[in-house]
Amino acid sequence: MKGVTIIIPCYKAGNYILDLYKSVAIQPIEYPWEIIIVDDCSEDKETCAAL
Repeated sequence: MKGVTIIIPCYKAGNYILDLYKSVAIQPIEYPWEIIIVDDCSEDKETCAAL
């Protein structure tokens, strides 16, 4: 099965996570895709809420 995996490192970037998802969702990817966000112990409210 073909697919696309996008791995994003994250540290205190909560205000960008929704934009990241929207950016990937509008791409003309013909295969199933997934986003894996790897958080590096962010403790700010925005990142915790977005994740």
